[in-house]
Amino acid sequence: MTQPLRIAIVHYHLRAGGVTRVIEQASTALIASGCEVAVFAGEVPADFSLSPEVRLQILPGLNYSSEYSEEMVARLETDLDAACIKAFGRMPDVWHFHNHSLGKNLNLPHIVKYWSEKGRAMVLQIHDFAENGRPENYQRLLQIAAQGDTTRLAEILYPVAPGIHYAVLNPRDLEILRAAGAGESVSILSNPVEWDESRVHSRGLLKERFTLYPCRPIRRKNIGEALLWTFFFEEGERLVIPVAPHLEADRKAYALWCECAAQLRLPVEFEAIPRLAPNLETLVASAHRILTTSIMEGFGMTFLEPFLAGKPLIGRNLPEITENFSSDGIGLQHLYTSLPIPVEWVGHKRLQQSFKSAILRLKKAYGIKIPESSIEKTESLFINSDTVDFGHLSEDIQREVLMLICVNPEMKKQILTSLLAVPSTPQLSRDAIREYYSASRYAKNAIRLYKEILSATGTASGYLNAQSILETNVSQSLPLLLRITG
Repeated sequence: MTQPLRIAIVHYHLRAGGVTRVIEQASTALIASGCEVAVFAGEVPADFSLSPEVRLQILPGLNYSSEYSEEMVARLETDLDAACIKAFGRMPDVWHFHNHSLGKNLNLPHIVKYWSEKGRAMVLQIHDFAENGRPENYQRLLQIAAQGDTTRLAEILYPVAPGIHYAVLNPRDLEILRAAGAGESVSILSNPVEWDESRVHSRGLLKERFTLYPCRPIRRKNIGEALLWTFFFEEGERLVIPVAPHLEADRKAYALWCECAAQLRLPVEFEAIPRLAPNLETLVASAHRILTTSIMEGFGMTFLEPFLAGKPLIGRNLPEITENFSSDGIGLQHLYTSLPIPVEWVGHKRLQQSFKSAILRLKKAYGIKIPESSIEKTESLFINSDTVDFGHLSEDIQREVLMLICVNPEMKKQILTSLLAVPSTPQLSRDAIREYYSASRYAKNAIRLYKEILSATGTASGYLNAQSILETNVSQSLPLLLRITG
């Protein structure tokens, strides 16, 4: 009788969010396909639960940590091995790490490096890059985990070995790793996307008309643009934002947006969970429509989940992320890729100054020379045009624009066209999502990947070109990074 595959899934925490939903759905689907699954996380909320068949264990050493030492690495390695013995009675067949290279825990990349040299089979799934809009994370990795040595940083973040396979979520990230030397050892492993109707509390459904912004309001989710939408709402409609950010740095920026909304008397409900509804699913089920204004995504779950719930989606598209979705028949053509506002509202010189200041901060944060071609391309957004994308403005300037519109309502006419497109029929997109992004399809693809890794032979053979990964991320995402750091 063939033994079931034993899969150990590792993440920093299981707090509410995209990666946690992926782990929930993936572990259930893998078990339904005959695998044994253990999940190891540094923090698990008291009200969180996985399928009873999942062997869940809390290992504090996996939690967020900006400290690094060889002793901490050794202790974490021992704890992970002991947890596997407890879960399976032996080592797993494959370790599946989520975001090991993000810089949230400075000891975890060293574990990956050591195990690559030992020949352990690992899937390193990258949802987000530290090199893409997270300069603080990148500097922690470089200066603390790698002790200022860029070669050592490449060794711990991006090892190459027959038993290692990188998994990414979109074509953009696939090309970044292939250009860095990953070749066939990287592939797209799309997240499972499921809608759990059982989590909707029927007694908690809201009656009034509202648009739901279903994200945690952090800077790359572009909350200012969501507030801009409220100027175009029908009488009595409001914007609902479910939760506040976790991190203190994000909470400071969020507090300014709450203050702005109150000052301008915008129809916004902040932190609706649990005040208005017990969970996100109930808010989605109650909403008239779903709004996305994000300027940076890894997979883009927000582009898919609303359709499964039968809700129209409005807002901003990210073609570099949604290319696969559109080719699979998911209706995103009505979403805009830019929300242009007149440069004169802000001032040409003001935009140039903001741009140059952000460039200097980026160069300092990542310690690289940004190619002149990338700078010129991005600068043209401001200098060679009469308009600028609202999503590329700093948050301070975005607030100023909202105040201008509030005082001069006729200004709305100059940006209305971008918001008028009619959403596609949710049913057509729902059928495509169920075909291409179901949990069962995810399990099939993941198991095929696990088996390929287990059949590989050879020894560790170096590391990817980390400098290429850094420079490509920064250059390709320069307009977005300016928005985040500006």
